[in-house]
Amino acid sequence: MTRIDKPPDGADEGSATVELVIATPALMLMLLIVVQAGLWGIAAYTAHAAAGEAVTALRTADGTADDAATVALESVNDLGGGLNGLDITTGRDDASATVTLSGTAVELIPGLTLPVTVTQTAPVEAEFETEPA
Repeated sequence: MTRIDKPPDGADEGSATVELVIATPALMLMLLIVVQAGLWGIAAYTAHAAAGEAVTALRTADGTADDAATVALESVNDLGGGLNGLDITTGRDDASATVTLSGTAVELIPGLTLPVTVTQTAPVEAEFETEPA
């Protein structure tokens, strides 16, 4: 049976420092990626909620594109922002109303720009004519 000798004392000196220098930036990057993903999720939620509010304003019988854009902007601000470069596009015809919100999530990691685009469509409410009594 062969016996494996232990390395001489002091052969491991400095290995913990090297491991720390390599592991710490990797762990920090993973943490930043998780937080960045959370910020993107918040931005997506904000865009969905604001688009829903805007399409509701646009689909009413007397809804206008300006009303929908104002409602969308107010909704984004009420929810705390989280969307940079917000672009609001509205469209309406006799049958449906469509609102598209696009922007980018807050950038935590430099150079990592995560886009958010949400489109919601709803049927337009019919106008009722009232006859004089």
